[in-house]
Amino acid sequence: MTSASCLLQTHSNDLVAGFRGYQYQDGDSMRSIPGGLYLSSDQGMSWRSAATDLEFDPYIWHVVETSDSILFASVSLVQSTIGNTQLYTSESAILRSLDNGATWQRMYEFNDLQRVTTATGHRLASDTSGRIYALGDRKVVYSVNKGRSWSTLTQDFSALCCLSDIAVDENDVIWVSSNDGLYRFEAPTTDIDDDDDRLRYTSVWAYPTPSSSYVQVRINNADLVDVNRSTLRLYDLYGREQADLTSELRSAAGSKRFEFEYTTADLGSGLYLLVLKDHNNKVEKHKLMISR
Repeated sequence: MTSASCLLQTHSNDLVAGFRGYQYQDGDSMRSIPGGLYLSSDQGMSWRSAATDLEFDPYIWHVVETSDSILFASVSLVQSTIGNTQLYTSESAILRSLDNGATWQRMYEFNDLQRVTTATGHRLASDTSGRIYALGDRKVVYSVNKGRSWSTLTQDFSALCCLSDIAVDENDVIWVSSNDGLYRFEAPTTDIDDDDDRLRYTSVWAYPTPSSSYVQVRINNADLVDVNRSTLRLYDLYGREQADLTSELRSAAGSKRFEFEYTTADLGSGLYLLVLKDHNNKVEKHKLMISR
């Protein structure tokens, strides 16, 4: 049975809950305990699953909201070894939501593979200026432009140092606790343009998922691609095309954000992939689950 790992009340009084998903050995096969992010807009009376671009059931470590109402979550794939003697983290990442938690996208990935008992804390914090800080891979990373790009703080931690938590005080001083002491950092400063095209990329999302009758498809930053030489198609897991949505993609020409509704009534239950292929043959994918 899954269990909740964290809970956040947003500035708009919605609730965002994170759950502990993990995979464990059962004989010769791996089984999954579902995790992920869930939302409530009615003080916890009902909950709905949030859409992410992850290909696994995540373990949600922490969720925070910045001063400008952007949500960030730290996540990992947690798996057991043979015999379930140890749990390890991998695929650790930072997700961001710009729509109050309805959809989430990976903005940064760590390269860690650690035992859960000694893993970096995977904690998040934000300051009064909207900067976001994250622990992972035995380092502290930060973003000053709403998660578009990330940098590492200058402090080097030893291979034996286990970072456990991070906090930012009222003066925007960063504090990091570890097994060998308390570290203090001044807030970084940089001039990065939020609208710099080098920090944007085209992507496709769909929500809600699972879906039974329709999904809302969102295309982000379509203005960066030549939509007349790009495609948007829906495939099943066998690679068979189920729908060609390229005409909708062309309607998004020049837009930073474009949404349309797609009816899924003719699709059978299962997993599908929305695949956006741009004029440079770069491919963006989003997993979609249909449940009847």
